[in-house]
Amino acid sequence: MKTRKIIHLITTIERGGAENQLLILVNEQINQGFKVEIIYLKGNQELKKDFEDLGIKINNRVANRKFIKQVVYLRNYFTNNKSLVHAHLPRSEVMAFLTLKKNSYIITRHNYEQFWPGMPKLFSSVLSRLVCSKAAGGIAISKALKEYLIHNSEVSKYFPLEVVYYGYGKKQEPKADTDEKLLKLRSLSLNGFKIGIISRLVPGKDYPTLFKALKLVLVKNDKIKLLIVGDGTQKQYLRDLSKKMGIESNIVWLGKIDFTSEFLSALDLFVFTSRGEGFGLVLLEAMKALKPILATNNSAIPEVLGEKYEGLFKTGNHVELAGKIIKAIEVKDYSTELVKSYLPQLEIFNPQVMASKTIEIYEYYGF
Repeated sequence: MKTRKIIHLITTIERGGAENQLLILVNEQINQGFKVEIIYLKGNQELKKDFEDLGIKINNRVANRKFIKQVVYLRNYFTNNKSLVHAHLPRSEVMAFLTLKKNSYIITRHNYEQFWPGMPKLFSSVLSRLVCSKAAGGIAISKALKEYLIHNSEVSKYFPLEVVYYGYGKKQEPKADTDEKLLKLRSLSLNGFKIGIISRLVPGKDYPTLFKALKLVLVKNDKIKLLIVGDGTQKQYLRDLSKKMGIESNIVWLGKIDFTSEFLSALDLFVFTSRGEGFGLVLLEAMKALKPILATNNSAIPEVLGEKYEGLFKTGNHVELAGKIIKAIEVKDYSTELVKSYLPQLEIFNPQVMASKTIEIYEYYGF
């Protein structure tokens, strides 16, 4: 590469799929001898220490400032810093479009949804294509996401969009006994079967299907606990729904946590009911933890777990999901076979491979 410095422009550095993956990517880029700076636009500094511990500069000069001030500052800053800019997530892509010259930045598309959710489809499509018109090229985190973007006219079929899969991160160290949520997790009885899920509490994650499946399973075994990690707009609705269904005593709500590895180690089964994912980083985390997984057969999920993975079930089919949960509880070797069947997939998601492919894309576009 001509430049040895990379500026990652991202909407937030709060804990989330794109943000966690950026942490993995920049760690590998640092290991390859690059200087890395991160500029974020809004939110709190949840991952600031994680990035800084890797030796990465966090630039918060525009964080939470008015839009026009962000534009003015970044135009001046990028003019004086001849570095590659790699933009992540819609708001940052728009900012790159407004503040950088043509062919001076790369974008990564992380989300299996329209570019600007909540806006009319045509508006989202036009804005997305406009942003792409100045980008040198782009990255999609799965084949399914690339196909989705082209099919929904979010990008032109002629726009150079390469697929680079996420990579898995290093295992977290156990946390000290100071976190109330962690103490709650550790205090759970060792008896009983524990099912877990990590995802935002939003409609697209389809928690009602999981709740319906749990209700069926509880008829056969009422000792099961469902542990939920995540927060979101449906938090109260889902709590109310669990009470209405009579399953609230079997659910443990943990909210956001920063001890994912220890959470996963406590589970007997990981379940994912999402209606669509650009990748599904939590699946990769569960795979790295060698946990049996049941997940919906849609979007990029089969790419991650394997097209013929037996733990896939039809989206929204709570009866099929319940049957597979019961099988995991009652059939001794079922969980072991699920883990064995996805192990070869982990080789695809080596973080060094992910980082090397990303650097190759930078070089291809002349950076």
